[in-house]
Amino acid sequence: RDTYCEIPGYYPTKLNAACSFGGPSLLIETLEYNYNIKIDGYARVGFDLLEIIIDAIGGGTIPEIDETESAALKASFKVDIAPATNVHMDGKHALMYCRIRKYQSDFYRTERQREVISQIIKGIAVDDIVPLLQVVPDLLSRIDCSFSEWELTAIAAQAVLCMIGGIEQQHIPADGT
Repeated sequence: RDTYCEIPGYYPTKLNAACSFGGPSLLIETLEYNYNIKIDGYARVGFDLLEIIIDAIGGGTIPEIDETESAALKASFKVDIAPATNVHMDGKHALMYCRIRKYQSDFYRTERQREVISQIIKGIAVDDIVPLLQVVPDLLSRIDCSFSEWELTAIAAQAVLCMIGGIEQQHIPADGT
């Protein structure tokens, strides 16, 4: 999202600006133009879905909250979570944890986001899926996408099946480069 690229009809800037300038259609056009790929559809979600999903699976456990993260939570959100290991959080606090910007680089923020998403996947793959299925109608109503409800449901079902084998994560720049 922070990659600089040409945005058709605008000036070169960060990729995530394309969605701000012209919504999903301009973002798709920008991706296709810069990377020579064909995009068949999109789904755009807000942070509110993260809270709903985490609460539906009974929360998530963050392996470690360090002193810097604890201080940032207090400074940014007026939340007092002491440094500790295996900190269980509800959706609201997990989202705050994901959004920490103070005192650390964007790399740490995206690492936190990946950790929380990994915890969601563990919760879906291991725990009873019934509570999550109960919030699906609410989730679907909050997703802006180019897919029909049936297509979106089919994609979600495929995603759950893909998660059984685990997830491989990558980021740029890669570690050690």
